[in-house]
Amino acid sequence: MNRNIPRAASVALLFALALTSCTAGDRPVAKIGNRLITTAEFERRVQGNEMQYPAAPEQARAAALEDLMKGELLVQAAKARGVDTTAVYRGMERQITERTLAQAISEKLSPPTVAVSVAEAQELWRWMGQKADAQLIYTVDAASANATKAALDAGMPFADASARFTVPGALPNNGNLGLVTPGSLVSPIDQALLSLPLNTPGGPYETPQGFFFVLVKSRQKSEVAPFESLQPALMERLRQRKRMMAMSAALVSIEKAYRGELTMGAPQLVFRYLTQFRVAGETEWTPNAAERAQVVAKWTGGTLTFGDVLDELQNPESNKPAASVLPAIEAWMRGQMRTRIVLQEARRRHLNEEPYVALRIKAQLEEYLAQGEYTLAMQNVAKPSFEQVREAWDVMKANYEQIDRAHIQFVVVPDSGMAAQIAMHGGHSGTLAQAVTMADPSLQAQDVTVTFPSNDPELMTLQGRLLRMAPGDWAGPEPVSGGWRLLQLQDKVQGPREFEQLAPDVIQSVAANAWEMTRNRHFELYLDSLKTVFKPTPVPENLARIAWPLARPAGVR
Repeated sequence: MNRNIPRAASVALLFALALTSCTAGDRPVAKIGNRLITTAEFERRVQGNEMQYPAAPEQARAAALEDLMKGELLVQAAKARGVDTTAVYRGMERQITERTLAQAISEKLSPPTVAVSVAEAQELWRWMGQKADAQLIYTVDAASANATKAALDAGMPFADASARFTVPGALPNNGNLGLVTPGSLVSPIDQALLSLPLNTPGGPYETPQGFFFVLVKSRQKSEVAPFESLQPALMERLRQRKRMMAMSAALVSIEKAYRGELTMGAPQLVFRYLTQFRVAGETEWTPNAAERAQVVAKWTGGTLTFGDVLDELQNPESNKPAASVLPAIEAWMRGQMRTRIVLQEARRRHLNEEPYVALRIKAQLEEYLAQGEYTLAMQNVAKPSFEQVREAWDVMKANYEQIDRAHIQFVVVPDSGMAAQIAMHGGHSGTLAQAVTMADPSLQAQDVTVTFPSNDPELMTLQGRLLRMAPGDWAGPEPVSGGWRLLQLQDKVQGPREFEQLAPDVIQSVAANAWEMTRNRHFELYLDSLKTVFKPTPVPENLARIAWPLARPAGVR
């Protein structure tokens, strides 16, 4: 939660119960319009953000609730304007629902615990002792992999085969990975990096993502830290790797179980649409209803139509295939089919009915409404005038003080032992010079007055520190050229700059701050207008019952 730009409050639950007849989790801590923020909702929304609020529990709880109420006011204002009934909102709702369901099924497919042995970590550590200069070829289906294998067996250079068969955009630098450490890629490719004879193509290697061919051009040794220092990180890396591989394999098995396939000529149909203007003078092709209904992919219980593809191509948040590259279009369409199969499986498992999934979706939708309402409220706030920038400077200039002159004493001694003796005498001496004499009469501290900015780079590095020091404060001992330095500030002259003395970049920063101040004032006035409509009412006696800091519930997602 951001205290300056409010985020959407979490979903406010509707209750028919009276305010005084609720269970502990259902107790309302605030009422806004006809909606309640409950104790359970407050804890769920604030959990993990406690550090940004004041240390005192009473003040912290009140500040957190104020943030939630601001967000809820924005949500209700957006709904009062009917934003949640628009086609744009419905599209966002679909995107958020699909994204959340995909995340939920991924969590279900990911094993909760993954065993990793020390021997596995040692093997990975040994792998890290060498790097391989490798090039890959990537294809999405077995037919393309077989064609690639035939071309390589017939003597086609690996680089040419990569340029011809690799899905465009799928690999960087035409598949040239450079020096790669085994253990950083999927299992069959890692093994090839370790054992494949140099300059001998290997593959196809089947993975959950498709088929790969590997060419190792050279290998070289690599420095690696001792195993004991890397063991925890290596075991966690293996754990995450196993979890991701298990999840990927599960997703692939789901796709195969649904018997998903593109229909004959489907990629060519999309290719034709995307390249319709490649010949000058062609008329625009706007597919009619019958064409849009044409099935381009099918699986058990579902289909993907040409219209679905066209809609996805118009989605600004969707990745697009290379328009004139047929293999890229085919890979993209398979991805669209795979996504829909996974979502269908999530619904078959009724994950959309799981309470935690519903809460995630509603929370994201309400954040979308709140952010949109905030943007709308702020869109007409004009940037500050020159006079307003000057006024803002008068408010904030105390934060921009600069030091003009400093009277300091300092000494540099060759060893840390002598520096420590001088520092010890500092507790009962008046000045650094006196402490130096007590430690060693043959030494003498330098007494100088420095004017800033200084031409001495070493003195300029002290500017920020001296700005924060008070007369009489010591600094050091610290290592410098020639030994150890101790320093004492005797006196200084500092203060804020006048507006006319400011550098252009500082004026730009001040103007940005002035605009933010204006926006904040405007936003507070806007919130005041919403409060007159929705009448937010905190329930302090229920808020006071919430423990602070919040206890993290067991099994929280």
